[in-house]
Amino acid sequence: MRTKDAIYLAETKAQAQTIHPNVQRKFKAAVAWCERINQLTPEHRGGLPWHYVLLAEEVVYEWQVKGAHLAELLDYARLRPLADASLQARLL
Repeated sequence: MRTKDAIYLAETKAQAQTIHPNVQRKFKAAVAWCERINQLTPEHRGGLPWHYVLLAEEVVYEWQVKGAHLAELLDYARLRPLADASLQARLL
């Protein structure tokens, strides 16, 4: 999904599937892939930063109830590289 601020590679999963080892490996690879894309010049990556988002169904439902916009949910839920992991932990 493309917003005015970023391009998101988004994946939805049932709540219980988010901790499955295969899903965990996949999200680590996707975050690394987005990091590599973001090292390209802006004109080679659509001019925006890329982010990977793994959305569990309960989070989607919670945000729907709040009336939040999808772009807000994607920015909140985007997975960050390990260097930014402490920031993400504070958001949760």
